[in-house]
Amino acid sequence: MKHVNILWTGGWDSTFRLCQLSRMDGVEVQPVYFYKEGVSDRTNWKKEIQAQNTLLPLLRQKEATKACILNPIRLTEKDLPQSKNFDQAFEKWKSSPLMPGQLHFLGKLPMLFPKLEYCIEGPTLKRRQQGFKLGKTQVFLEEHGFRFHFRPDGYADMDASQADPELKLLWGGFTFPILGITEMAMVPIIRSWGYEDLFKYTWTCDYGGEEPCGVCHNCETKWASGMLNFFPPSAIRNHKIKRYLEKNDIDQATRDFLLIGPTSITYLFTDYVSNGYQVVNHINVLTVPRAIQPVVYERQLLQKARLQTFFDNLVQQWDSQEQGVV
Repeated sequence: MKHVNILWTGGWDSTFRLCQLSRMDGVEVQPVYFYKEGVSDRTNWKKEIQAQNTLLPLLRQKEATKACILNPIRLTEKDLPQSKNFDQAFEKWKSSPLMPGQLHFLGKLPMLFPKLEYCIEGPTLKRRQQGFKLGKTQVFLEEHGFRFHFRPDGYADMDASQADPELKLLWGGFTFPILGITEMAMVPIIRSWGYEDLFKYTWTCDYGGEEPCGVCHNCETKWASGMLNFFPPSAIRNHKIKRYLEKNDIDQATRDFLLIGPTSITYLFTDYVSNGYQVVNHINVLTVPRAIQPVVYERQLLQKARLQTFFDNLVQQWDSQEQGVV
């Protein structure tokens, strides 16, 4: 029986790959998950574990499931092996804008689980719209000696023989099974499987709310890829409001009343949603000159109250319209 280790977050991309593997006969799949409690790159670990706990029984019950899917192994930092060479390599490359901070931890997982599948998809819709044919990670690695050879199903065979030694240490233990597949290409495949019901339980949102927000980068990527039906009503509403604000920017009189100056109203709305539909202050009054601290404080309180009312009313009005109340 073929054994496959997969880094599974309970998100869209890694769940797509897990579903692929589940439909293969003679395969044993070991899902692996790393989480770091507290402040970390993965702030949604509780939501991701919840998604995993919901998804796995449903996937095992699917009629097309042939593979043996083992229970996820969940690791924290204390479970990772020590490697001075790895730490030194990460220290050298961590300043690169294309080096994910979480690789400092995730990159050690292949030491425990060889050929660990890292489910990075192909170039996002936004990147393709900008004229790029390759994703940022692939471009970065190819610039430093990695070579990828794609199979028809999108699996990327990686050749690291000529790669930068430190980057090979950081990235070389992974395999990339969906690097040649875009999120748009996944949707018709999921529908052909009849797995739409399952994918509603994946967690891809950047924020830690009870439901996907509909306005963060990940939610917008999935939305633009034709995944509208996979979002809850609240996320659909939020997305529509954000699009409305982008196309119909508020007038100057309203901006003056809200005390927001040149700040993007869509940014403020996204921030409001991400904080559980609460407007929060981002300026520490103690960092401004002491003489004007009382003025800044009072202005922030007024701005916060007015923005809160403005966004609350906007959401309420939108819900009323959707329900046919007005």
